[in-house]
Amino acid sequence: MLGLGNSISASQYPGGFSDPTSLSGLQLWLKNDTGITTAGGGAAADGDLVHGWADSSGNGNDATASSQRFEYIESEGGILSTPALGNSLLNLPQLTLPEFSIFMKVKFSSISSGATDILALDKDSAVNFVRIQNATQIKAKVNNATPTSWTTSTTSLDTYYTINFNRESGVGGSIFIDGVQQDDIKNVGTNSFLIDRIGSVFNGVIKNFVVYDRSLTQIERKNVRIYVQAQ
Repeated sequence: MLGLGNSISASQYPGGFSDPTSLSGLQLWLKNDTGITTAGGGAAADGDLVHGWADSSGNGNDATASSQRFEYIESEGGILSTPALGNSLLNLPQLTLPEFSIFMKVKFSSISSGATDILALDKDSAVNFVRIQNATQIKAKVNNATPTSWTTSTTSLDTYYTINFNRESGVGGSIFIDGVQQDDIKNVGTNSFLIDRIGSVFNGVIKNFVVYDRSLTQIERKNVRIYVQAQ
């Protein structure tokens, strides 16, 4: 993980990029330490259960939870899931993504082996998900396509990573961790990816979650990744 801190030079952002809203196709941006709320709608304090996370994209795709909630962790500016909390969930309005580029800044306190550490999914079925399969594998399923796995560099515990799942029609799906492509481009089928939930069985912290409804270019992915990593 690069020690980027919170100060980013404008020269690191080619093409007039300033934040994820600079690019077309932004559908959702759950921004660290921004719009994280309790049951009463007030700003969450350290240790509060999270009932909402406002969408900073301008599209109103706010994340909400009535049960199985994350906990706000002030020192991280993100949301915490632990075994004691159970399956921590935030529900989203349905997103239907023929192409996409999804960014998640996350760290893991533990990593299971198997179908457990799920990051994004469709709550109505088990045919759409992206998850950490184990410390050296990420797995995804795109709307009934055959599950696809990418071998990755070893995921260390208690270390923040920016994971990017990118899918371009006619090309395939790619996984990047901190800007480094993992494994090969893989066939993930041609159906749209459906997501309406983040979390599930997950032990760690989520700080940023960004969704575009198109495949980003290499430069665009770099800009978003640098921005997200610095938060």
